[in-house]
Amino acid sequence: MDTTNVYLQDWHRRFSGQRFGFFEQCCLENGTTSFEALVTAAALRPQQTVVDLGCGEGPLLRYILRRDVRYIGVDFSAASIAAARQQFGATAAEFVEADAGHMPLSDASCDVVLSHMALHIMQPVEPALFEVARVLKPTGTLHVFLPASWRMHSSAETSRFYDVMHLFEQFKDVSTPTQVGTGKFATEHSIVDIITRGFAGKATVSCTYADLVIHRPPTEALNLFVGWMYSFDLIHDAHKPEAAKTFLTKLIALKDGDGIVRLRRPMAIVSVRKE
Repeated sequence: MDTTNVYLQDWHRRFSGQRFGFFEQCCLENGTTSFEALVTAAALRPQQTVVDLGCGEGPLLRYILRRDVRYIGVDFSAASIAAARQQFGATAAEFVEADAGHMPLSDASCDVVLSHMALHIMQPVEPALFEVARVLKPTGTLHVFLPASWRMHSSAETSRFYDVMHLFEQFKDVSTPTQVGTGKFATEHSIVDIITRGFAGKATVSCTYADLVIHRPPTEALNLFVGWMYSFDLIHDAHKPEAAKTFLTKLIALKDGDGIVRLRRPMAIVSVRKE
């Protein structure tokens, strides 16, 4: 296992049970959560088999339970799988501890694969895509929710979000040099290319966009950067107070007259149909 995956395993162990509702705290511009948007995009039908790839502690299941489907959550983190089983033990959901590149599922056994904020940090990502293509039935679908950083200048609020994110560069020299993210999802074109290759050219790929809306007082907005970002966690402990102060100062400078900071993080739902 490479250093990034070792770090991610450790991160999930350290924060097990603490971050279950993060993406329910910030909604999309239409007022829905990103979980609901992803499930809606999949247009699930009764009796389908649905795989939640990189399921973590199972937050997506809350929205899938409303459908009459078979749910299989797959994650390589033992801590996350244990937390998910504890949370949803009374349901018929299945949780499997496995690497995305080696899923213990039969060929053409699944109708839909969903991945919420996970595929873009899987390293290497190619084996995961090969596996998704393998386990999907003919005409099965993959739906992925991930950041759309190439749209960072799509509005003033998205530009402000990335102005804040760029502060992490100031602390690069006092951070553990671990890269989280494949770097292969930097543009819509690169996403279409890598997914199409993962499906051996036999896939139709499309993207839809929505922004994650962050309209909060500076101290609350701060928690989204220092409490949830891998980049902050990787800063050496001795420098984290300085980093938090730097972020807060920036957020205070960005607040409007009513005391609210208005930021947006551009996101994408990538939908893939196997041919």
